[in-house]
Amino acid sequence: MAGFYYHFRRVFLLFFLLFESSFSRIHNIQLENDQRGHVKISTFGILKKGQIYINIKNLTFKKSEDKQMRLGLSIQKTTSSGMATYMEGHTDKCLLEPSNIDKNIAIDLFIFNWTHRNDMLGSIEVVKCGNIFPVIKASNVKQIKNPISLGYCTKSETIPLFVYEPKSSGKISINGSFILEVQNSTEKGLYNTFFHNCHGGIGNSVDMTITVVEENDGNYLSAGDAPLPMVFGFFAVVFSILSCIWFYILRQYWSETFKVHYLMFLLVLLKSLDVLLNAVNYYYIGRDGTKAESWAVLHYIAHLFKGGLLFTTIILLGTGYFFIKHVLSGRDKKIFLIVIPLQIFDNIALIIMESTEEAQADYITWKQIFLLVDLLCCGAVLFPVIWAIRHLKEASQTDGKAAVNLAKLKLFRQFYIMIVCYIYFTRIIVQIVKITVPFQYFWLDEFFLNLSMMALFIMTGYKFRPGSDNPYLHVSQDSDGEEMEEVVTQTGLTENVTRVQTNGDSGAAQRVKMSAA
Repeated sequence: MAGFYYHFRRVFLLFFLLFESSFSRIHNIQLENDQRGHVKISTFGILKKGQIYINIKNLTFKKSEDKQMRLGLSIQKTTSSGMATYMEGHTDKCLLEPSNIDKNIAIDLFIFNWTHRNDMLGSIEVVKCGNIFPVIKASNVKQIKNPISLGYCTKSETIPLFVYEPKSSGKISINGSFILEVQNSTEKGLYNTFFHNCHGGIGNSVDMTITVVEENDGNYLSAGDAPLPMVFGFFAVVFSILSCIWFYILRQYWSETFKVHYLMFLLVLLKSLDVLLNAVNYYYIGRDGTKAESWAVLHYIAHLFKGGLLFTTIILLGTGYFFIKHVLSGRDKKIFLIVIPLQIFDNIALIIMESTEEAQADYITWKQIFLLVDLLCCGAVLFPVIWAIRHLKEASQTDGKAAVNLAKLKLFRQFYIMIVCYIYFTRIIVQIVKITVPFQYFWLDEFFLNLSMMALFIMTGYKFRPGSDNPYLHVSQDSDGEEMEEVVTQTGLTENVTRVQTNGDSGAAQRVKMSAA
C-alpha cells in the first residue's frame, strides 16, 4: 500500500509540474515552427496607471526576398469580451496593413521592419488607428516629426529593433521590447494582444519567445478579475455555513438519515474548500503575478473530487437510490460508468485549459474538448431522472397506487426542473453575461456560477432533508410499509381469503386473514 501511495504521489505531482511554467499571469510563451497567421497572446483589462510590457526574443524566420512579408503585433482596445472577436473574424486579411483595419475599432499596430536597417538595427513602426493613445515607452523611442497619415491610421513613432543574421543559416533573428502605459481614464479598456505572420504557412514558420507582463498599478490581475479573491472568499464562508447547518440537521435526525445525506454534506464541504483555495490562488496571482504551486495543486485536487462527487450525488438522488430502492438498475450503472469517467476527463481538460497559454496551438483543441465533455455530462445526468419520471407515470396508472406514485412523480419532476435550470443558467445565461458586461465586471461570471450552485444546494437539501415531515421520505415509508394484498385462491369456498404481507424488523413476518363469505 505504501508503494502504491508513493507512485501515485509522484505521478500526480508530475502531472501538475508539467504546467508549472503556466501557473502565471506573467506570460512566457514559446512558439516553435509556428505556421499560424494570427496568434492570440493575451487579454487583459487595464485601468488608469496600468501597463503592458512586451519583450520579443529571438523571433527567427526564414530569410525571404519577398518585400511584402509582414510580421508584427497588434493591440486592440475593446470594452467587453463580446467585442474582442474582430481579429478572429478577419483572419483572411493581413491586419498589419492599415487599409484592412475597420474604422470602428481602436487598435495599435507594431510592424517589424528589418529590411531597411543600419548596423543591424531595424525598427518597430508604431501605427495608431482610432481613439487609442496610451504612451509607448521604450529605449530610444523616436517620435516622427511629421506623422504619416495612412488613411484611417497614423504612423507616429518608431522603436529600435535589433536584427541578427547567423552566417550560412539563411534565417533572420530579431529582438525588441516596449511598454504600453495607460495614463488616464479615457484610455482604460480591455486590451487584446495578437501576433501576426501575414505570410504564415509551410515554409514561412517562425520561432519566438515572447514575454508579456500586464499589471494595474501593482496588481497583476485583470481589472475584471481583481475582485475575485473577495468573491471566492465570500462564497467560501457561505458554503462553510451551509455545511455546518446541514451537519446540524443530520445530527438532529440521526436515525432518519441515509448515506446520500452524508455525501451531500461532504459535497458542500468540498465546495467550500474549492472556492477557498481558488481565493488563495487569485490572491497570489494579484500580488506576485504567479500562482503558489502548492496551493494550486491543492485547489485542483479539491476541484477534481468536488466535480466527481457533484454528479455522483445528482445521479443517486435522481434514481431514488437509498430512498426508495437499494439496488441500481442496469441502466443506472451504465450512466455511472459513463458520467463519472467523463467528469474526470472534463476536470482534467479544465485544468489543462487554465494552465495553458492562449497562444499555444493546442489551446483551442482542449477548450473544445472541455465544452463537449461538459455538455455530455450534463445531458447524461438527466437520463436517470427522466427514466424515473416515466416509470412513475406508468405505475400511477396501472398498480392502483396513484396517490403514492403521483406524489413521487411530482417530486422527481421538481428535481428535474431544478437540474435543467441549473444547467441552462450556468452553461448559457452566465456565458451571455460574460460576453456582454463591461470588462470591469467579468467577476460576475464566477459570482453567478457560485450563486447558482448555492441555490441548487439549498433547494436540493430542502427537498431531500431527513425527518418525518420530508415528503420524499414520507412517500418512501408509505410505499415500503403499505400492506400488499394478494389473492390466495380463486375457488368459491375461499374467494374472500387473502394473504397480507407486512415488512417488520425481521422482514419475514406473515399473517393470513380470513373473513366469512
